[in-house]
Amino acid sequence: MPELPEVETVVQSLLEGDIIGKKIATISITYPKLVERPDKFIKEVEGTVIQRCYRRGKFILFDLSCGKTLLVHLRMTGKLLLSEKSKQSMAHIHAVFIFSDGSSMLYSDVRKFGRFTLVENAIEYLSHLGLEMVAEDFSLPEFCKRITQSNRSLKTLLLDQTVIAGLGNIYADEALYQAELHPKKRASTLTKKELTTLATAIQSILKEAIKRGGSSLGKGLGNFLNSYGKSGKNQQEFQAYQRTGLPCRACSTPIKRIVMGQRSTHFCPSCQTLKIL
Repeated sequence: MPELPEVETVVQSLLEGDIIGKKIATISITYPKLVERPDKFIKEVEGTVIQRCYRRGKFILFDLSCGKTLLVHLRMTGKLLLSEKSKQSMAHIHAVFIFSDGSSMLYSDVRKFGRFTLVENAIEYLSHLGLEMVAEDFSLPEFCKRITQSNRSLKTLLLDQTVIAGLGNIYADEALYQAELHPKKRASTLTKKELTTLATAIQSILKEAIKRGGSSLGKGLGNFLNSYGKSGKNQQEFQAYQRTGLPCRACSTPIKRIVMGQRSTHFCPSCQTLKIL
C-alpha cells in the first residue's frame, strides 16, 4: 500500500503536471464500487475546477470550485496517471477525468481496492487522522504524548493512523531501525531521549523517501508509480525492510523477520535490542 512518501510523490507529480486550474469537462467511471453513487458523483464533479491538490495521511485531496473536496485513497495498487505525461500501459483503468483543455487524468487499479469520496468538509472528515510528521507545525511534545500514553508495542502503535498519519509497514521498520528501537518495545517505556530520537528518525526516513520519489517494490502492474508513470528509487536504500537474512549495514548481524499483527516486521537483533524488565 502506498504510504506517506508515495502519496506525497503522486501529489507533487500532479502539481508538476499543472493539475491546478484545470476544469473537469467529463468523467467516466467503469468500476461502480470506486465511488458511492457514481451518477450523483459525476453530476456534482463535472464542470468544476480543481483549486488545490494536497495530501493528508495516505489521502490525496482535490479542493473543487463547487466547495467540496474529492478524497482519493489509492489503497494497495491505485494510480493517478496524467495521460499526456505517462508512458505507462493504460491497463485496468476504472475512471477517466477529461479536462476542458483536452488533457486527462486516469485512475488505474489492478486490485480495485482504491476509493473516491466527495465530502463537504475534508478537515472534519479526516479529523480522526493522527500527527503529520513532516508538517511545518509538527509538535514534538504532542508526539511524545501520543506515544507514551499507549502501552502497545512500538511497531503496532506506529501503524495506527489515528496516532501518526501516513506511516505504514515499510517506513515504520526503517524508522525503528534508524532509532535503534526494538519493534516490540512498549511505547509507554520510552525515555525522553528515545522519543526525540524516534521522532527525528521518522521525519528523516519520510523526507528522504519523498526526495527519492517513494518506494517501488516490483515491476508488475500493481507496482507504485507516480503520475508520470515513473518508479520510485527509495527501495534501493532500505536498511531493514525486506532484508531478511542480509547483514545489518551497521554491525553485520543478519536482519531478522517476525510477524506482528499479521504484518512482516524487519529489524536487527543486535542494534535493536529488547530489554525484558
